[in-house]
Amino acid sequence: MSDLIILNRRRFLQSGAAATAGFFAGCQSQPVARRISPNGKLNLGIVGVAGRGGENLAGVSGENIVALCDVDAPRLAAAKAKFPSADTCSDYRRLLDRTDLDAVVVSTPDHTHAVIATAVLASGRHLYCEKPVTHTISEARALAAKVRKSGRVTQTGNQIHSEQNYRRVVELIRSGAIG
Repeated sequence: MSDLIILNRRRFLQSGAAATAGFFAGCQSQPVARRISPNGKLNLGIVGVAGRGGENLAGVSGENIVALCDVDAPRLAAAKAKFPSADTCSDYRRLLDRTDLDAVVVSTPDHTHAVIATAVLASGRHLYCEKPVTHTISEARALAAKVRKSGRVTQTGNQIHSEQNYRRVVELIRSGAIG
């Protein structure tokens, strides 16, 4: 009799574990990352396509631009003319509903960066976001925690600080030539 109870308990636990694994496998909230070659092109979504966003869009134009998003219809239409195969939308949440994006470039007005960046990371995508990424220390801490938790690659745009004149100033400070 005790063998029958143990066998039933084992079957119950095995069945329960299999059912639980199946449930969670079927309920993925994040897209499964595509496996691409290091030489392959990324599928990018672009949020904010004019001004600095237009410069960023030009900078990543060698990748697969699959989705463009901007609240300004004429600017979105101009970007679509340059990338006719890209889908367009005016709401970044619709862009994040897509399953074919590897990463998202966020180049919207400053006050929207943190909200959109957080949503991008929550969607399981890699992120490039223009500066300032946040406006408050609490936003910065919350986003930093989200970045660590997500395990995704993130980058903040601060191009001017990588130019030669800034590098020279850092070199002068580190050498003690200036304080």
